[in-house]
Amino acid sequence: MIATWGDVNAFAALCEVADLTVPKSIAEAQRLREVAAAHAVEPPAQFMGMSDDDLRAWLDKVTIRRLSSGFEHAIAPFEAFLILEVQRTIRPELDALIEEMRPRFDVLAEPFAEAVTKYGFTARTTSDDVIRMVDDGASAAWRGTETFFRGAQAIAAVRQQISRVFDVSPTAHEQGLNNDEGIDYSVCFAAGDAWSDDGSYYLAGRSGGTLDWFALAAGGLRLNSPSDVERKTRARFLASIEQD
Repeated sequence: MIATWGDVNAFAALCEVADLTVPKSIAEAQRLREVAAAHAVEPPAQFMGMSDDDLRAWLDKVTIRRLSSGFEHAIAPFEAFLILEVQRTIRPELDALIEEMRPRFDVLAEPFAEAVTKYGFTARTTSDDVIRMVDDGASAAWRGTETFFRGAQAIAAVRQQISRVFDVSPTAHEQGLNNDEGIDYSVCFAAGDAWSDDGSYYLAGRSGGTLDWFALAAGGLRLNSPSDVERKTRARFLASIEQD
């Protein structure tokens, strides 16, 4: 995927929502973009009382902008190269960002996974099903699933955006896809081998929709870094070769 500044800004906004440290290089890149945009604007002037040197400088600046069709030919490659620099700078920090999020994810995931395992909750379980269990523990656990979904949503959004913006595992290329729309992110949240690359752990079996957190929790939940996902993906690929 070729990331845009909209993608980068969305990533920064998701980090803030999840109460995470936004990488400093994003703020620095945005500062440079503002400098470039301001520099590209034709300078205003009040000519009466202007010194000869100031007038010559003004004429030079306006000539550069008007005769060269403005700074568009410079701004476009500048922004393209800058976003590549931001990606290269932040990629080594991504595993650490996941480590920063993981304790919070664990606090949410552990009781949820325990409830799924103990009471057999699935995406098809309803409140009426839980009431019919006539079990106070099950009722409390069911209410707790809402806490998991509210908290996990922000963390999951950051984790998925990390792969989209920085082209790190899981990627469309790794899953044999032509674009990012159908990437299966279940491996990002699986403790073991209960994950898919074909949408099996999504509601309605279609990646790009909503993850089936109940199905994932049955196999254990863990927030995985790009390096973790790369190892999991490689291990599954090697195992498939051995089986063949």
